[in-house]
Amino acid sequence: MGNLLCCVQDPSDSDEAIVATPATDKSADGLSYVGEAAYQLLRTKHAKYHDSLWNVTKSKVVGSLQHTPGPSIFSCGHDPEEGHSNWFAEKMCEIMSKTTTWCDVMSLAAPDGYFLEQFQKALKNIADNNQDKSEPVIVRLMFGNIIGMY
Repeated sequence: MGNLLCCVQDPSDSDEAIVATPATDKSADGLSYVGEAAYQLLRTKHAKYHDSLWNVTKSKVVGSLQHTPGPSIFSCGHDPEEGHSNWFAEKMCEIMSKTTTWCDVMSLAAPDGYFLEQFQKALKNIADNNQDKSEPVIVRLMFGNIIGMY
């Protein structure tokens, strides 16, 4: 099944600014009727943003679902030890470091501390692993802004 990825719309876009040649994706087959409708709208009205703000891809889940803190934290009866979830930041680094075409990361907050170190390491690995490619590797990071968090 295809995944439709769409980010922001430029508010200056208008119906008059439709690009003459609609974008196409070889991965667009197999979309649901909702995905197909969104795809048709994006490819005709927002073709100039194809491959920068939106695209259609085939993807797969890498490994199993990861979450932190683990279930044992809730049953232990005391505060978790320092670094109890470092494995999660390291796993994110490992997965991101495999990027050869694109990587999207979304979180409610920007990484800091050990997570930031691991994200920086992953970005360096992506750059090092793909330095001989003719096409750029696209990495998009989207973070929320939780009021009062900082």
